[in-house]
Amino acid sequence: MNLPLLIRTNSEPRPKSELCADGRIVPLRSGGMYLHLGTKGKIDSDPFLQELDSRPRMPQIVPLSFGPDGLSSPLVTNYLGRLPTLTLDQMMYVPPKGSLQESPDEVELAKWADGLGIPVQVPVGQLTPGRTLPSGRQHRVLPLDSAGRITSVGEAHSIRVLPKLSRAVGVHANPGHEVARMAAGRPYLSGRIVFGPDGVELGVPAGLVEAWFGDTVTRLGRPLDEKDVAAALADKTASTVQVDGYVELMRRLEALPPQSQALVGVADGADSAVHLAQRDLPGVSFLDPGAARAASFPNDPTRIELTVLPDTMALADRLDVLDAARYAAEPPASWPIRWPDGAAVAVDDTRPDRDVVVIGSAETEQESLLNTVYGAIGKLDQPVIVLAVEHTRTPLTPARIAAVRTLLEQYGWRNRVPVVVTRGQTSKDLFEVLDSYGAALVHRVAAASTASGGLSVNFGPQWNWTVRQPGNATVRQPGNATGVGSTPGVQSELTLPLLLTAAGRHRTPRFGRPPEQVATFLSTSLTEHLGDGRLAADLQGPGVKTLKPLVEQIALRDPSFAAHDATLQLADLGQGDAVVNYLGAGEARGDAIFEPLVNVDAETAQATVAELLPHLATLAGGGLNDFASQAILTAIAGQLDGSMTPEQINKSIEDHKAYLPRGGRADWVRRIGALQDKLPDHQLGLAEIGTMIMQCPD
Repeated sequence: MNLPLLIRTNSEPRPKSELCADGRIVPLRSGGMYLHLGTKGKIDSDPFLQELDSRPRMPQIVPLSFGPDGLSSPLVTNYLGRLPTLTLDQMMYVPPKGSLQESPDEVELAKWADGLGIPVQVPVGQLTPGRTLPSGRQHRVLPLDSAGRITSVGEAHSIRVLPKLSRAVGVHANPGHEVARMAAGRPYLSGRIVFGPDGVELGVPAGLVEAWFGDTVTRLGRPLDEKDVAAALADKTASTVQVDGYVELMRRLEALPPQSQALVGVADGADSAVHLAQRDLPGVSFLDPGAARAASFPNDPTRIELTVLPDTMALADRLDVLDAARYAAEPPASWPIRWPDGAAVAVDDTRPDRDVVVIGSAETEQESLLNTVYGAIGKLDQPVIVLAVEHTRTPLTPARIAAVRTLLEQYGWRNRVPVVVTRGQTSKDLFEVLDSYGAALVHRVAAASTASGGLSVNFGPQWNWTVRQPGNATVRQPGNATGVGSTPGVQSELTLPLLLTAAGRHRTPRFGRPPEQVATFLSTSLTEHLGDGRLAADLQGPGVKTLKPLVEQIALRDPSFAAHDATLQLADLGQGDAVVNYLGAGEARGDAIFEPLVNVDAETAQATVAELLPHLATLAGGGLNDFASQAILTAIAGQLDGSMTPEQINKSIEDHKAYLPRGGRADWVRRIGALQDKLPDHQLGLAEIGTMIMQCPD
């Protein structure tokens, strides 16, 4: 049995009513509550109570009043601490006349609001103009008319000052279906601005917003950005205005008719976002379509821009209009896609870039899976990549995961984010690739076991299909009109709704579309570039310096483009002719790849060779699958800079023995011997590499 802990002090024990405020709460005829802080037996003679009781009602809010000592009183702290967030969200401290300093101003009101954690609202006649808030005034001070709506300062009936940290954070966090339905039928608090520890919540509480609109915004499947604003402005009836703070933003949006929408651009230093505002009967809801949830705002934004969209319409229709405006003028890509080796590709000529790419053997994949994907592609906004396996949970090889990455990269240049589908065993490596490109995965998971009672026989694991969104986020499955109580889709078979959930609508690639010149260069093999006769001139021209930084970034994301990057790096080092010679050398590639190394100036030989080696090794391995040259150049680089031990060098050479036929090993020793003459300080180490090549087992 647990016994209460009793603490005795030298003073008389305080009555329980002093600590929990029992018997001190007085309902007011004017609405709201009065917390009596004086002697309990003298409530009727409380001058503040009499004054408040005769006040007119204050619309929308739950007024709370108490005397001048309330900010430091445990009675007030304990009372507020017991209230639910739903009450606190609409509660305002309304001070009686004379309870504040003789001439209260915004600074005094802000001190009370910050101390209480709830807003302070004062009739204009009670407020003496004085000091204004030194910072954040445009976000924290609301002039209100007699109906409780935001108005101009000159027409204000009362002033509301907000706390820097509200007690109402998290209200309606997980509303039930009935609560959400009832809240949708009546207005919420006007001018609602709630400062929390992680940002600012504007308008209708986030939980209600997500219950009402979560499913609808999921269909967009992408974040909004400045391109959406630019597309909206193409309609001459729309315009963008700079807004001075959250108070002005809420005033403008609350004045719109129901079923109006607006784009809200907000910047916090270098970070920026565009959110969608929806005006309806309950108030203004702010949506982040990319995350399929309510939008959160920074505490002190550096810029706010408002673009009110023309006409009124349902939210789903607005999303269609935004998509149509954003993507109507998008030109088709003029460059090819580099398909993975052995991939089966189904192309829909009527809908560019909505392909089905099967990596692996389509013959071993389930026919029902492929039929579902092929049947769905005409209804999806994205291409589909199928990682085919023979058996469920077959491990996916690194080569297949690399192929997925390269396709995600290339489709991103065409403003597409493919859906990946597999029965194979997923892995951290696959998830990292998908997350880096913002791609969704439709895959199989073991079905949760259920206890049904009685005798059961287990014939092996049962599997369900589900959708994994980027970052392991879950998105509601389409079909729930209210959004209340939605759950991630889990189905026994691969279905169109699962694929639609994964595809979204115009999901935006994580990386920008490169210029056509870059995309064409990377989408074409180096040997094809050589064949068209322009490579030599291109590598000598000024375009190298223009292309190189962006190609380098892409190659860091996707190493399959490393050889193209190496080509530009070598050209920038004055070795463009050497690249062309190597690509066209045929059987003499070994000599061609060593030529720039043995033709260096003796005085700068070591520094120049060290600079060229990694790029030459990358070119050999990625350009023509010349793995013998790649292995030997890598070994030489490791010997020169000490990054590889002799044991590691020997293992690397033996790992590539299939590319080192015995009849050609003497040529490698000859080439290394020529390099020894240029690098006298490394003659012994280079000679050891030659010996390792000759002694490498067949």
